[in-house]
Amino acid sequence: MKRRFEEKRIDRLQQLVNEVVALSSMEEETIEVRPYRYIPKILFNILMCFEVLSLWSLNMTVGGFFRFLKVWNEGNQYAVNDALKYVQYEPYFIVVLPIMMLFLYFLQLHLQKQDVREVVARAEEEIAKWEHTPSAEIPHDVKALKYHLEELRLDYDLS
Repeated sequence: MKRRFEEKRIDRLQQLVNEVVALSSMEEETIEVRPYRYIPKILFNILMCFEVLSLWSLNMTVGGFFRFLKVWNEGNQYAVNDALKYVQYEPYFIVVLPIMMLFLYFLQLHLQKQDVREVVARAEEEIAKWEHTPSAEIPHDVKALKYHLEELRLDYDLS
Protein backbone atom coordinates (compact mmCIF):
# COMPACT_ATOMS: atom_id res chain seq x y z
CA MET A 1 0.00 0.00 0.00
CA LYS A 2 1.45 3.35 -1.02
CA ARG A 3 0.41 6.39 0.96
CA ARG A 4 1.91 9.71 1.85
CA PHE A 5 3.91 9.71 5.07
CA GLU A 6 2.46 11.53 8.04
CA GLU A 7 4.67 14.13 9.70
CA LYS A 8 4.15 12.70 13.19
CA ARG A 9 5.33 9.25 12.08
CA ILE A 10 8.51 10.68 10.55
CA ASP A 11 9.15 12.61 13.77
CA ARG A 12 8.54 9.52 15.90
CA LEU A 13 10.92 7.42 13.79
CA GLN A 14 13.55 10.17 14.02
CA GLN A 15 13.12 10.31 17.79
CA LEU A 16 13.51 6.52 18.13
CA VAL A 17 16.63 6.51 15.95
CA ASN A 18 18.16 9.30 18.04
CA GLU A 19 17.41 7.38 21.26
CA VAL A 20 19.14 4.28 19.88
CA VAL A 21 22.12 6.36 18.73
CA ALA A 22 22.35 7.84 22.24
CA LEU A 23 22.63 4.29 23.63
CA SER A 24 25.83 3.74 21.71
CA SER A 25 27.19 7.06 23.07
CA MET A 26 27.53 8.60 19.60
CA GLU A 27 25.31 11.62 20.23
CA GLU A 28 27.16 13.76 17.68
CA GLU A 29 25.79 11.45 14.96
CA THR A 30 22.11 12.02 15.71
CA ILE A 31 19.91 12.32 12.65
CA GLU A 32 17.77 15.35 11.94
CA VAL A 33 15.30 15.91 9.17
CA ARG A 34 15.65 19.05 7.11
CA PRO A 35 14.16 22.05 8.88
CA TYR A 36 13.63 23.79 5.54
CA ARG A 37 11.34 21.07 4.19
CA TYR A 38 8.36 23.07 5.46
CA ILE A 39 9.19 26.13 3.33
CA PRO A 40 7.54 24.77 0.12
CA LYS A 41 4.43 23.85 2.12
CA ILE A 42 4.19 27.34 3.63
CA LEU A 43 4.77 29.02 0.25
CA PHE A 44 2.17 26.74 -1.33
CA ASN A 45 -0.44 27.77 1.26
CA ILE A 46 0.37 31.47 0.82
CA LEU A 47 0.12 31.20 -2.97
CA MET A 48 -3.13 29.23 -2.65
CA CYS A 49 -4.69 32.03 -0.58
CA PHE A 50 -3.40 34.62 -3.06
CA GLU A 51 -4.81 32.61 -5.98
CA VAL A 52 -8.24 32.25 -4.39
CA LEU A 53 -8.44 35.95 -3.53
CA SER A 54 -7.23 36.96 -7.00
CA LEU A 55 -9.77 34.75 -8.76
CA TRP A 56 -12.50 36.00 -6.45
CA SER A 57 -11.64 39.63 -7.23
CA LEU A 58 -11.49 38.84 -10.96
CA ASN A 59 -14.91 37.20 -10.69
CA MET A 60 -16.31 40.28 -8.95
CA THR A 61 -14.77 42.52 -11.63
CA VAL A 62 -16.50 40.57 -14.38
CA GLY A 63 -19.72 40.83 -12.39
CA GLY A 64 -19.94 37.23 -11.31
CA PHE A 65 -19.57 34.05 -13.29
CA PHE A 66 -23.30 33.29 -13.36
CA ARG A 67 -24.19 36.83 -14.46
CA PHE A 68 -21.64 36.43 -17.27
CA LEU A 69 -23.29 33.14 -18.35
CA LYS A 70 -26.76 34.70 -18.20
CA VAL A 71 -25.76 37.69 -20.33
CA TRP A 72 -23.96 35.45 -22.80
CA ASN A 73 -26.94 33.08 -23.01
CA GLU A 74 -29.27 36.02 -23.73
CA GLY A 75 -27.33 36.68 -26.90
CA ASN A 76 -25.00 39.47 -25.89
CA GLN A 77 -21.93 38.77 -28.02
CA TYR A 78 -19.96 41.46 -26.25
CA ALA A 79 -20.10 39.69 -22.89
CA VAL A 80 -17.15 37.48 -23.81
CA ASN A 81 -15.25 40.47 -25.20
CA ASP A 82 -15.83 42.43 -21.97
CA ALA A 83 -14.75 39.50 -19.82
CA LEU A 84 -11.60 38.97 -21.88
CA LYS A 85 -10.65 42.62 -21.35
CA TYR A 86 -10.19 41.89 -17.65
CA VAL A 87 -8.49 38.53 -18.12
CA GLN A 88 -5.90 39.64 -20.69
CA TYR A 89 -3.95 41.61 -18.09
CA GLU A 90 -3.93 38.89 -15.47
CA PRO A 91 -2.71 35.64 -17.10
CA TYR A 92 -0.37 34.83 -14.22
CA PHE A 93 -3.36 34.22 -11.94
CA ILE A 94 -4.77 31.70 -14.36
CA VAL A 95 -1.65 29.96 -15.70
CA VAL A 96 1.63 30.80 -13.97
CA LEU A 97 0.52 30.72 -10.34
CA PRO A 98 -1.06 27.23 -10.50
CA ILE A 99 2.08 25.90 -12.23
CA MET A 100 4.24 27.37 -9.45
CA MET A 101 1.93 25.84 -6.86
CA LEU A 102 2.21 22.41 -8.49
CA PHE A 103 6.00 22.74 -8.51
CA LEU A 104 6.04 23.64 -4.81
CA TYR A 105 3.71 20.77 -3.95
CA PHE A 106 5.88 18.19 -5.71
CA LEU A 107 9.04 19.73 -4.25
CA GLN A 108 7.60 19.31 -0.77
CA LEU A 109 6.71 15.68 -1.52
CA HIS A 110 10.21 15.03 -2.86
CA LEU A 111 11.89 16.53 0.21
CA GLN A 112 9.65 14.49 2.49
CA LYS A 113 10.48 11.25 0.63
CA GLN A 114 14.19 12.01 0.87
CA ASP A 115 13.90 12.56 4.61
CA VAL A 116 11.97 9.32 5.03
CA ARG A 117 14.60 7.39 3.04
CA GLU A 118 17.42 8.84 5.13
CA VAL A 119 15.73 8.14 8.46
CA VAL A 120 14.73 4.60 7.44
CA ALA A 121 18.25 3.83 6.21
CA ARG A 122 19.71 5.07 9.48
CA ALA A 123 17.14 3.06 11.46
CA GLU A 124 18.05 -0.11 9.55
CA GLU A 125 21.73 0.61 10.17
CA GLU A 126 21.16 0.98 13.92
CA ILE A 127 19.06 -2.19 14.07
CA ALA A 128 21.79 -4.09 12.20
CA LYS A 129 24.32 -3.08 14.88
CA TRP A 130 22.21 -4.81 17.56
CA GLU A 131 21.33 -7.85 15.44
CA HIS A 132 23.97 -10.20 16.94
CA THR A 133 23.13 -9.32 20.54
CA PRO A 134 21.05 -11.87 22.47
CA SER A 135 17.38 -10.94 22.74
CA ALA A 136 17.44 -10.51 26.51
CA GLU A 137 20.24 -7.94 26.36
CA ILE A 138 18.70 -5.71 23.67
CA PRO A 139 17.52 -2.39 25.18
CA HIS A 140 13.88 -1.40 25.00
CA ASP A 141 14.63 1.54 22.67
CA VAL A 142 16.07 -0.79 20.02
CA LYS A 143 13.05 -3.08 20.26
CA ALA A 144 10.73 -0.09 19.97
CA LEU A 145 12.62 1.13 16.90
CA LYS A 146 12.46 -2.31 15.30
CA TYR A 147 8.72 -2.62 16.03
CA HIS A 148 8.01 0.89 14.70
CA LEU A 149 9.99 0.22 11.52
CA GLU A 150 8.11 -3.05 10.91
CA GLU A 151 4.84 -1.23 11.47
CA LEU A 152 5.84 1.42 8.91
CA ARG A 153 6.75 -1.29 6.40
CA LEU A 154 3.26 -2.73 6.74
CA ASP A 155 1.59 0.66 6.31
CA TYR A 156 3.80 2.22 3.63
CA ASP A 157 5.84 1.12 0.65
CA LEU A 158 9.41 1.62 1.89
CA SER A 159 11.20 0.26 -1.15
